[in-house]
Amino acid sequence: MRPIFGEMVQNSLKQPFSLIVISETGDVAAVLLNSLWNREDSFESAGDQNENNNCSPAIQGLVRILNQCHVDFWKLCPPNVNTVLYREISSVGSPWQRKGIATRMVTEWMTPSRIAEYNVGGVVSATSSFANQTLLAKQGFKCLKEYAYSDIVNCKGERLIETDDGSKAMRLNFKNIEEFGIDLH
Repeated sequence: MRPIFGEMVQNSLKQPFSLIVISETGDVAAVLLNSLWNREDSFESAGDQNENNNCSPAIQGLVRILNQCHVDFWKLCPPNVNTVLYREISSVGSPWQRKGIATRMVTEWMTPSRIAEYNVGGVVSATSSFANQTLLAKQGFKCLKEYAYSDIVNCKGERLIETDDGSKAMRLNFKNIEEFGIDLH
């Protein structure tokens, strides 16, 4: 069986904007996997995932939402933006949370030369957890659209996703590159 996100992980690790944070003891403390989305790219080349019938209906529902984020994004973003960094996965392990790692990861590899080389016009993130939604809002990301978890139901209409952190929806967020305060000139 092929991992559902295997291709996305491999493609993201090839990008100069992804990173893995290793603790002093050698453990993985945090991961940020970014991909590049271009307005002209086809849906299939944008790192989107095919629904995998070997996965639970809840996971299949989340994959549908993630794919819908890509379909909707280019209709919602500013027309002058043609390339964005898409935060595929952002995760900080429990022992390392609340130490500023997630905040630092957002811009760690966003140097002026890389931004210019890849013509990055902004950063997109689909956030599923309340903590990530709160963090990105504090960092100036704007919610473009919400996808209610209550819409992910089985054939009997029963909800498949119940969060343990109070999040009611996945949020599609965007922040224009100029708002990061990176000197691009």
